[in-house]
Amino acid sequence: MSAVSAESLPRARATGLAQGTRSVLTDFFGSAAIMLLGVLLMPGNILLGFGLAMLATLALAFLHARMLPALILFSMLFQNSFVAFMTGMVDDTSTFDTMRALNFVILMTAFGSAMLSTILQPQQYSAAVLRYIRLLWLTLGLIMVYMALGLAVGNGRDAIIYFRNLCTPLACFYVSLVCGYRFRLALLPTVAVFMLAIVLYGYCELFFTTSFLSLFNGDRYIHLRMYDEILSGAFQKQMEQTGFVLRGIEDYMTVPLFNITGAGENAIRIFRLSGPNFHPISYGYALSILGIWCMAQGVVWLPLLALPVMIFVGAKGALVLFFLFTLMYVGTRIIRPRQLLLPFGGMLLVYIVGTTILGIRSQDYHVLGLMSGLREFISNPAGHGLGSGGVVSAQGQTVDWQAAQASGATTVPVESTVGVLLYQMGIAAFAIFGAVLALGRRCWTYFLQTRSSLFVFGFVAPSVITANAFFQEEAYFAPLSLGLCMLLVGALLGGHFRQFDQREYADASVNQ
Repeated sequence: MSAVSAESLPRARATGLAQGTRSVLTDFFGSAAIMLLGVLLMPGNILLGFGLAMLATLALAFLHARMLPALILFSMLFQNSFVAFMTGMVDDTSTFDTMRALNFVILMTAFGSAMLSTILQPQQYSAAVLRYIRLLWLTLGLIMVYMALGLAVGNGRDAIIYFRNLCTPLACFYVSLVCGYRFRLALLPTVAVFMLAIVLYGYCELFFTTSFLSLFNGDRYIHLRMYDEILSGAFQKQMEQTGFVLRGIEDYMTVPLFNITGAGENAIRIFRLSGPNFHPISYGYALSILGIWCMAQGVVWLPLLALPVMIFVGAKGALVLFFLFTLMYVGTRIIRPRQLLLPFGGMLLVYIVGTTILGIRSQDYHVLGLMSGLREFISNPAGHGLGSGGVVSAQGQTVDWQAAQASGATTVPVESTVGVLLYQMGIAAFAIFGAVLALGRRCWTYFLQTRSSLFVFGFVAPSVITANAFFQEEAYFAPLSLGLCMLLVGALLGGHFRQFDQREYADASVNQ
């Protein structure tokens, strides 16, 4: 190596470190500023808070659009901590619930700007990108048909909620696909810092519980979340049936390890961590998805640091995703990759069938909801419209679990994405599941071509999340599950298509 090149190498590394640090700081503090701008104003004027956050997101889309995926990620991870800080100024649960819609408003604003870019300037995008965009629009159109049906049969608010749940992954994928194609997104430093922050948050919550939460009104956030359940008489009914008396937040957050249905008196009980987003299952998925994405990038220490936190979160589906990806990640290094596809599919099948059988025997409420969805699909394969059934719907909240355990199924599908979507969308639900699985299968094809472990992530994550969807509504409907997965996969595919087009352009220039 020459003296000049030897001297330039440290300088290049220093320049790269400085650029990475600047990028992380911009992503973190820029996203935090937009969140603060919205949340600080909401207790006084909800519409003003939403409006200014939308304007700030639009300004970002035009001035520094490469930051949009980081903003979406930050809002999904940390929004509720910002909301918690302001709950001292919130007296009613309706304002509290509305404030938590800010990250969806930010996402839809970013989606609108990406949509305008592809409509007004289609020549800037390759045929491959436009093909994915057309498929996204077809999927969105199908969802809108069933939202209209849900509104027509009177589901109202519930139809809008499930429409939002289904739109979130589509919008995440759309924005990151467009940004990944237009810009060279160096997401690893930002994702690593964001993940480190939520892991450290988890350890603080684990060791200091409510004392830590009280530092930023996190305890009041949980109280407001409990308020509607208290008014509904759910805890009084639980006391009459089981003798359990709710004494406070710690009782509310204390559950059997892994939250296993039917766990007895001797089960290990833990303070269930809920993370900066204040939702245990979503938090578990965030740790798992970001962890395996970092692992695919060669950063192994971070997911290992997160593993104890994941265990105390107790989100079984997220842990299944983490361990199956780890198996595939190691397997692709010691076995010919082409030999792994069928064994992996076999593992998922055994997991689905085995969990269903165990759930039927233990009368697990997730499997009871799945059985209801299968039963109702057979009786009406056309579907009932969005908002029909589902755990957050008016119908889902009236389910009698004792009667469900006696009959082997709930009255309406709940707690299972597969069961709920089969009930709501009928045969059209297979288009949703098929699109997610086809995207994963395409990533496997790209892995065989490139040997990039990021495409192993793009294959495993959608596949396992879909398997988990048999037993969880959160698998598809929680933004930090399928939504986060689609955000990262979209950026991956956008970057892949951009690099492919650049190579094609370079080859064409050489041939000329």
